[in-house]
Amino acid sequence: MNRVFEYLAGIGMCTEDALVEEWPRVRNAEQVKVYKCKKSGVIFLDTILSAGAEEFEGKSGYGFYGQISRDEMERQYHYDNLQRRRKYGPLVKNKNWIDIGAGSGATLNCLSDIAKSSMAVEPKKGARANLVGQGYTAYASIKDAVAECEGAVDVVSLIQTLPYIDEPIEELERTRNLLTPGGRIFIEVPHANDALLSFYNLDAFRDFTYHSELLILHTRQSLKKTLEVAGFEGVVVEGVQRYPLSNHLYWLANGRPGGHEEWTVMDSQELESSYAERLKAMNMTDTLVAYARA
Repeated sequence: MNRVFEYLAGIGMCTEDALVEEWPRVRNAEQVKVYKCKKSGVIFLDTILSAGAEEFEGKSGYGFYGQISRDEMERQYHYDNLQRRRKYGPLVKNKNWIDIGAGSGATLNCLSDIAKSSMAVEPKKGARANLVGQGYTAYASIKDAVAECEGAVDVVSLIQTLPYIDEPIEELERTRNLLTPGGRIFIEVPHANDALLSFYNLDAFRDFTYHSELLILHTRQSLKKTLEVAGFEGVVVEGVQRYPLSNHLYWLANGRPGGHEEWTVMDSQELESSYAERLKAMNMTDTLVAYARA
């Protein structure tokens, strides 16, 4: 297998005899297969085509897939950021905060007005230059950030970033060095037990979601164990539903994303809340969020 499997095996989350093929391809590389561990439920790629952080340095565009403009990235994150401001605002308020994998700066822009200071780690040169142009201090790597900010950061976030890192334990250990004693980290990742995969069993969603740069889909247990092995304490993982029922029904009807924008007539706060609570109870939310301290 590869470094992702070695890491999962190393933290007790996978054994080779427990692997089954989840999907025969990813959307940008027919030769890459997707595997699932029956022991842990973790989903991961059998082949790593990217070379880690260095791979992203020279890429243009936004998003890890590098195929959309900054304006499009901001538009895509608008729905998410309405939720993230409510959820993460109290964590960064009046804190020295650094966002790892900041991309276009959508999350920074959403929360920086309430933070004491806001910084970024962004490996893509063009995106990093844009962040600097917006007035943020932006580093090319976690290692670079540690060189200047070791022990001086109150809060670190990784929003939909960790699954793209091929050496997560090492990078999280470096991240821990950024934090003040007792400093906080919060990490948002896609969930391997997402209802569109595990309950609705939607192949169109598999074809859309699986990509050569998305190396792993975590479970609660694998995300918690990853942080603990990296030296974090007090790890708590919760299920969060990013997208409402309209999004899922649109997927089922049309086999593509965007229902939360196209079918807004179906949404109400009560319906969205009830559906999210039901998915949480079933452990089938689309997202996991972990909180821990250094």
